[in-house]
Amino acid sequence: MNTLSMNQSIKYITTILLLTTTVACGGGGSDASDASSNTTSTNTTSTSAVKNDAEQQQVETAQQSTQQQVEPEVQAKSFGDLTVDQNFEFTNSNKLTLDIEIASLSSTAAYVSVCQVVNKANKYADCLFRGKMTNGIINADIELPNHIDSLSMAIWHLDGSNQRQQYKWQRANGMNWQVR
Repeated sequence: MNTLSMNQSIKYITTILLLTTTVACGGGGSDASDASSNTTSTNTTSTSAVKNDAEQQQVETAQQSTQQQVEPEVQAKSFGDLTVDQNFEFTNSNKLTLDIEIASLSSTAAYVSVCQVVNKANKYADCLFRGKMTNGIINADIELPNHIDSLSMAIWHLDGSNQRQQYKWQRANGMNWQVR
C-alpha cells in the first residue's frame, strides 16, 4: 500500500465514523422535544377529561378570578412611555442642616465630628463633617448620601478635659439636626 492510498483510506474512515456517530446520536433535537410536549399535552387532556363538571367549573372560576386580579405589566419602549410618581426625586443625596448652639461652650473651644454609624459603632476615620465651634455655635449643611440613615455627632471639648458630648441622629427625624 502506498502513502497516498493510506492517507485517503484514513480520511474515508474518519468521515464515515463521524457521519455514523452523528446519525446514531439523533442529529437535531427538535423532533425529540416535540414528542415530549405531545405526550405532556395528551396526558393533560386525558386528566381533564376525567374530572367531573363541578370540579371543572370550580377550576374555571378560580382561573378567571386570578386573571382579573393580575394586571398586565406594560413594557416601556421609550423614555416617553415611562411614568414616575410625582413624589419621586431623582437625587442620590439630601442636604442635612446642622444647627448647633450650646451655651455652656460659649467660652470654651470645641470641635465637632459628624460621622456615620456602622454596626452600632462610630467611624471617626470616615466623618462626613468636621469643624470648630465658635462661641458654642456651628451651622453647616452636609450633603448626605441616601444610604446613610443614622449619624453620630461628637463634640470634643478642647480645654484639656478630654470631655466629649455624644448625640445621635436618625433620618426618620427629618433633615434638620438641631442641638441646644
